[in-house]
Amino acid sequence: MPATYEPIATYTFPNSSSSSYTFNSIPGTYTDLAIIGHVKSTSASSLSLRFNGDGGSNYWTYVKYPTGSTVTNARYTSQTVGYINYLGTPFNSGQFGAVNIDILNYASTSMWKHGLSRTGSYQFGPEFAVMQWRSTSAITSLSIFAGAAFDTGTTFTLYGIKAA
Repeated sequence: MPATYEPIATYTFPNSSSSSYTFNSIPGTYTDLAIIGHVKSTSASSLSLRFNGDGGSNYWTYVKYPTGSTVTNARYTSQTVGYINYLGTPFNSGQFGAVNIDILNYASTSMWKHGLSRTGSYQFGPEFAVMQWRSTSAITSLSIFAGAAFDTGTTFTLYGIKAA
């Protein structure tokens, strides 16, 4: 039996005046979390996550993204956010881009948390990131950040995933 995705909350930016949104009071009753986004920013901007308001240097990310006709790999250690994507241009190209993030074992209190993200747009192609939050705390809130304001109509939906 496949996993079941249950919507927890959805947020749509009503205007382009904010560069972040926080999902609060995330219930600990699921196996994993997923965030699906339809995203555009007002200028070139990477996207990132922060869990439980933790702004310490506890995030590590490995990203893979296109740069012209080649693919670039990069590793960011001891950061204050976990990167969803690092290439800033897909989300300000005049079109909305797709964001898909999976956060594994988010409610566990015995392991570090891991996230997998896939982003992309018609113009710039796919970008992949694997991130790690070096904390054993259960995730009860998560914030999504852009380096620039999110454009009007950007939408994020948080899902709880129940294992089969």
